[in-house]
Amino acid sequence: MDFIIAYPDEKTAFIGFFMTAASIQNTGIGSNIIDDLCRYLTDIRLSSIRLGWVKSNPQAEHFEHKNNLKETGITYDTDNYTVVVAQRVL
Repeated sequence: MDFIIAYPDEKTAFIGFFMTAASIQNTGIGSNIIDDLCRYLTDIRLSSIRLGWVKSNPQAEHFEHKNNLKETGITYDTDNYTVVVAQRVL
């Protein structure tokens, strides 16, 4: 996990990169990590968490939706793909 606290504002944390080993995917471990992180961020009085996924990656999109991350309407286009920014209010 690549994690930035107080970005893009002081009450938000940003996960820049999150991946689990293929051998533990679909076991709930990734969701547990996100839930534990969100509880901690609530304890330190942050109000939301953000991350981005590559638009053409349905597995990542499913994971984010399953973990209550909703699209913000913000996207970033790169030369090779589009990043969809999502947020979860804590």
